[in-house]
Amino acid sequence: MIKISIDTGRVQEALSRVEHATGDLRPALNAIAAELVSQTEANFAAQGRPRWDDLKPATIAQRQKRGTWPGKILQVSAGGLAASVSTEVGATFVRVGSDKKYGAIHQLGGDAGRGRKVHIAPRPFLPFTGEPDSGRGKLQPEAEEAVLDIVLDHLKRAAGV
Repeated sequence: MIKISIDTGRVQEALSRVEHATGDLRPALNAIAAELVSQTEANFAAQGRPRWDDLKPATIAQRQKRGTWPGKILQVSAGGLAASVSTEVGATFVRVGSDKKYGAIHQLGGDAGRGRKVHIAPRPFLPFTGEPDSGRGKLQPEAEEAVLDIVLDHLKRAAGV
């Protein structure tokens, strides 16, 4: 009969640190909030990832009259949508969004205007997609990878590795 004893002290110690660290997720959540804002800024800079649909000719003509074309699709004014993005971090959550009334229609797309006669293509500026009816969304690949890296770094620090 062969008997093998395994010293699990280091593993147990690491697991204890992970358990303790996961009790306070705020450092990771704050980093995730900052990353989501960074990903949002990258979306505005690239005009979508994947690239947003072009504006309709009528919208381009309207903007040319106002002197705001050529320009970025969702960045007409300095105090507009891009400047309105904010975050909230709680003990177990991160929220990122905009308080602009027109933010949701640009993020998700849909019918707008008088009588809902104008269809606006979705131009997700926040780094996730969503289905308004289901309440579920999915992070963009770039954002998902960055958030997973933050979580793994948090766990590695907690485990001392």
